[in-house]
Amino acid sequence: IGGTKKMLVWNDLEADEKIKVYDRGVCTNGGSGIEKLAVSYRSGDMWAPRLEQAEALSREFAYFHDCIEASRAPFNDGMAGWRVVRMIEAATESLRVKGRTVPLARTGSLVREEKRACGDKPAQPFVEVAA
Repeated sequence: IGGTKKMLVWNDLEADEKIKVYDRGVCTNGGSGIEKLAVSYRSGDMWAPRLEQAEALSREFAYFHDCIEASRAPFNDGMAGWRVVRMIEAATESLRVKGRTVPLARTGSLVREEKRACGDKPAQPFVEVAA
């Protein structure tokens, strides 16, 4: 994940340094015409935060159990999942329209019915997330 100030790299195959934070950034210079394409890069140090080594599913189960015990709603509830689906759908739609900005859907989703190749009967609805 790259931004104007930092860049984050996740590598699940790495034994010790799964997350690396780089002091790097990319800035567009704005302007108009050819100046709009100018990009400036910034490089710096790398930092690898120490992470507790544990299997992800067991940690998720323990968190879910703690939420039940404390009668607390988890931060990663169904609404959080729905927000992620909306972002993935908007990114997919943006790719389909050649990178144009696509607003996040406020309700529902972009699930749509597709027609079969051999007739007019609609197929089962699906969510297209592959780019």
